[in-house]
Amino acid sequence: MNKEWLKALPNDLREVVSQASEKTFKEQLKKVKKVTNICMSKFAALGTTMYEPNASEIQQWIDSCGHTRPEWVPIKKSILGNASTFDKLLAATKSNNGYTIS
Repeated sequence: MNKEWLKALPNDLREVVSQASEKTFKEQLKKVKKVTNICMSKFAALGTTMYEPNASEIQQWIDSCGHTRPEWVPIKKSILGNASTFDKLLAATKSNNGYTIS
């Protein structure tokens, strides 16, 4: 959906399109776990072992290459214009938007 296209619609039609988009998005979220489980079982059938790192291992990855490392600052600035925009985007990922994957 294009923002300009949506704005060009009459208000009543814009509302219908927005409601349909919301419904479609929620329906897709409901399928994520099912699709993930299907993929995991197909990988397992092929002999693949799925590994989930423990908290200590995750922390090692964060310490080694996480977003707070200073070498990321120039990249953040080149992509976003400044490092503070990254911080705002990161904060947004931690806020509850009301959607859940079920």
